[in-house]
Amino acid sequence: MALIGKIRENSWFLIVLLVLGMGGFLFMDMIGGSRGSSLMGGQNLVGKIEGEKVYVDKFLQREQNFYGNAPGDPYQKRDDFWNFYVEETILQKASENTGIGVSPTELRDLLVGQNISPIIYQEFGQNIQQVSQFIDEYATLPPEVKNYWYELESRVIKTQLETKMNNLVSKAIYTPTWMAEEVHKGNSGTMSISYVNVPLTEASEEGIEVSDADIKKYIAENKTQFMRDEETCSIDYVTFDVSPSVVDSATIEKSIADKVKAWSESTASDSSFIVDNYGVYNTEFVFQDEMSSVIADSLFEVEPGTILGPYLESGTGAYSSFGYYRATKLVDRRVVPDSVQSRHILIPVQNPQTNPVGLANARKTVDSLKNLIEIEGAVFDTLAKYHSTDGTSELGGDLGMQGPKQFVPAFRDAIFYEADLNTLYSVVSPFGVHLVEVTGRKSTGRVGVRIATIEEIIVPSEKTQENVYNQAYQFVRDNRSLEALNKSVLENEMDKRSASDIGPNDFNIGGLGMGDASRNISKWVHKASIGDVSPEIYTYEDPVEFFNNKYVIVALTGITDEGMAGVADVRDVVEPLIINQKKAEQLAASITASDLDAIASQYSVEVQEISDLSFNGFSALNNEPAVIAEAFSLESGQNSKAIAGKSGVYVVRVNSKAEPTPANDIPTIRRQESGKMVNALNSQFGGNPLLEAMKKNAEITDNRARFF
Repeated sequence: MALIGKIRENSWFLIVLLVLGMGGFLFMDMIGGSRGSSLMGGQNLVGKIEGEKVYVDKFLQREQNFYGNAPGDPYQKRDDFWNFYVEETILQKASENTGIGVSPTELRDLLVGQNISPIIYQEFGQNIQQVSQFIDEYATLPPEVKNYWYELESRVIKTQLETKMNNLVSKAIYTPTWMAEEVHKGNSGTMSISYVNVPLTEASEEGIEVSDADIKKYIAENKTQFMRDEETCSIDYVTFDVSPSVVDSATIEKSIADKVKAWSESTASDSSFIVDNYGVYNTEFVFQDEMSSVIADSLFEVEPGTILGPYLESGTGAYSSFGYYRATKLVDRRVVPDSVQSRHILIPVQNPQTNPVGLANARKTVDSLKNLIEIEGAVFDTLAKYHSTDGTSELGGDLGMQGPKQFVPAFRDAIFYEADLNTLYSVVSPFGVHLVEVTGRKSTGRVGVRIATIEEIIVPSEKTQENVYNQAYQFVRDNRSLEALNKSVLENEMDKRSASDIGPNDFNIGGLGMGDASRNISKWVHKASIGDVSPEIYTYEDPVEFFNNKYVIVALTGITDEGMAGVADVRDVVEPLIINQKKAEQLAASITASDLDAIASQYSVEVQEISDLSFNGFSALNNEPAVIAEAFSLESGQNSKAIAGKSGVYVVRVNSKAEPTPANDIPTIRRQESGKMVNALNSQFGGNPLLEAMKKNAEITDNRARFF
């Protein structure tokens, strides 16, 4: 009772504690429990771009409208759409400030007018007429199609704004006279030099130490290289790979054996059985040297109808260590021509397999042409010229003497294996209906076989996957710190790997690939502390066969904060570079001789020459700017001091020097240099440099990691 009375007397204190507790709870919920998160002004705010708020529901809706059901990795698509959203917003803000825009009249011209946007061609291909139909029927379109159309227009407008912004900046690019004169000077002033390059391997690393001050100096001299826009993390990871067991292999062999028995007893056609069992039935006749050596000899000895197998075939590519069990049936064996001379008249049909009306009309036309030739004596060449629609029409339909690999299966089978010489046939291919005549064949008497094959890749069973998972579970249970993990790796002679520069939105980790598991690793590392081992076992799936092909245990080894990288963050990368610098300095100090032949003899290198070295030109010294700069500071007949370069230490002698000629055509040089800058701005490689610069300078808050 005394305690209750005490609480009543100090009820204000209890209220304060409750308020603080609720505030702390809300604060933690707002920041999402991640390092570096900030208050976003709302739990649904996925980001801010130049002051414009991006809400998660609108972002996801636009993403769905943008891609629809298009194939592709969902994380990659979302990342690409975020970049589009950022660029679109930045361009819209810039257009408001500059007065550049896209009017309704201009937009219509980009959609259906004389200046159709590349986006429309990319989206519709040859069916441009559908764009007008979209516009005319817009009011009656279903909501999902209207949303698609809105995003399509957004892409067109964004691309047009980007082009206009590039053009605006391009028109402002100007090369002043002094720069044009310097360019001419660098191009026209040439020299002939001799030089020696003493490689860094001539210097010892013994006694060379790299201090924190050395690394800080290197970072300061290379700031842009070590500036981080966001926090990144480094990990060590151990992989438990899942491979098929002996039992798995035997099970799959038995499965193929059972199918062989069913195949031998089946009354269905070989092609039907193959379809039902996901096999391959190739109607082409193949020669012995084109086949797997495992069964090549046997197929030329057994009778047609014989099934060979199960037999083991080596795997390829990602399955090179797994292999396949296969069974192959010899369907037919005969002498086949090496090449065939033929001609044809093509009556095209769009999608002949799903277009019965078009196919019937084309067949009727081909039958009429066949009758004209066979009954009325019309000339094939003449009919081909006026009726065929492919590139051979002017040649009378002549396809020349060609091998079987040059033709689609239906056409190949007809002219190589079915048609008689100088007889007209009607053939349906994916292109339409052909009137075909074989006019000649060449054969060396080679025998080919037609085969049908069923197979199963030897993949791990669910039991095997479960056994490996249990090993991974035991490992992560017993090693709950980086120190314990490293010790266990050494004791068990396991393979440990590393990955670095993992950003908060990353979904593709070097060495592991992309997908849900990599995205989950990225989420975890940006909440964990250095030395932590994730309690989750990250499961990676085979992208084709869909079994769990590896289980990964992850430990956080490093965190690089946003901003300038610290000494510890870059030591592994920078230390070898600084060691090379110090080796070059030591080597340069040890070279006291000025005679190139003496230096070459001392270090067993050759004296090399460049007869027309220019400051701006290409040469063997292009990657050594310090050496070129030193050479152009010398007079004819002078030797340089030892120069510490990137790949070694150089000593240069100027043999002769031609002074730059006067710059008599400044306007031409100015146009050329301005053109180079414009070309760089409009380059199709590596993105748009202007837009990248605008993004770099924009105020962007990216909080996607809280949601995805």
